[in-house]
Amino acid sequence: MKKLVLISTLATAFIAPAFAGGLNVDGGIATSSIRTGGASVSVPQAVLGLTDQAGPVAFGGNLAAGHGEGVHARQFSAFAGLPVALGKTASVTPYTELGYDRVNAYTAKHLAVGVKASVDAGPVDLFGGVKAGRSFGVSGVPGAENGTYLGADAGVGFKAGPGMVKVGYDYTRLPVSSGLNTDTSRFTVGYGMAF
Repeated sequence: MKKLVLISTLATAFIAPAFAGGLNVDGGIATSSIRTGGASVSVPQAVLGLTDQAGPVAFGGNLAAGHGEGVHARQFSAFAGLPVALGKTASVTPYTELGYDRVNAYTAKHLAVGVKASVDAGPVDLFGGVKAGRSFGVSGVPGAENGTYLGADAGVGFKAGPGMVKVGYDYTRLPVSSGLNTDTSRFTVGYGMAF
């Protein structure tokens, strides 16, 4: 898994800008609330996101990692999609995503499809999206089973200096076993710039 994350990140960060129109980088800090059954923990995380576009295809990846209350949590995803402009200030992007989640010994990979939307309202940007898919390779807990993977996010950005301050919330539901899911709610504050 470490090789997959490293290769994807390097490809996105260094190879893609050579033939694409520009690289967008977002970094920030987050607090994730992770709930499984009746147990709940709060985990601080560092978050990094990279996006770019080559011709009509938008692509990128996201990484979040942290530790708190005895829990190590990591999430990684890479996506590719086709943005569709809705006038001069809005766009919708249907996309496909491949991802990996780890909470201590529990691990799951997923393949999902979704749609992202964004609106540029002058000094403020609004963004959000939904996705659904299927997990595979679920392991690390007794009775682990693959199942339905769900996610949603929303946020707002404020232009500041050469970039944008962003505040966002995202939710992920990961299948663990029959009738049991891990729900992750993450609140993120960060800064993004285009290069």
